[in-house]
Amino acid sequence: MKLDPLYKVKLSYLDNQISDQIYNLIFKGFAIVKEGIYRIEDSTNIKFPFFYIEPNLIVSYSSLDLAEYGILFARTIPILDLENKLNIIIQVMAPLLAYGTKSSIYAILGHEFLHYLHLLSKITRMEVISDNQSDTFYEYIYEDLNHLADPKKVFHNDKILLKYITNKFEYGFKDSTLENRVVQKWVNGGLPIKIIKITDNNIKIPVEYILNFSLNSQLKEKLMSLEK
Repeated sequence: MKLDPLYKVKLSYLDNQISDQIYNLIFKGFAIVKEGIYRIEDSTNIKFPFFYIEPNLIVSYSSLDLAEYGILFARTIPILDLENKLNIIIQVMAPLLAYGTKSSIYAILGHEFLHYLHLLSKITRMEVISDNQSDTFYEYIYEDLNHLADPKKVFHNDKILLKYITNKFEYGFKDSTLENRVVQKWVNGGLPIKIIKITDNNIKIPVEYILNFSLNSQLKEKLMSLEK
């Protein structure tokens, strides 16, 4: 994929859904995203997957407790391209770029990269990909932390990046300063929001798409080495 990662943000700006100020903050944060991706690639010698910036804040809720909600700052998503082939992409939410610190942005990029490697590993082993149904945020956090490649094996060449990831994701992502800024400036500012059920964030990949998925031999070898 060779699409502009900021394409949707630019469309949102042209549609007057985000202001000049927010647009500039997102572009400033995008520079940190590019630095983080370069650092991940340099540390692991593995290419970061295609990613794009989502101009909406995505908020998830539990149908079992309507008072409970969660802010999603990034997601790793399997999609089908125009040729009906499976691709794994990373969706990064614009509020993270606008209000996140370097450590939070790096940590979230690294965390999603670990999800990406975990998915690739399962696909290469021809395993059917279907998350357990997560109906509560407790279950979702548990599932999230158990669907990752081992960060110590992946990022052992970059102790600072590893520290960011482990500190921010000790038990689910936690950055109260970022979360408060997002609520006060994005939510209360009337900026675009998408609301989804927590169950909508579960990953399911039909076996027929796994059978048609292919990786280059070099990446397969790296995935195998991470599993040892």
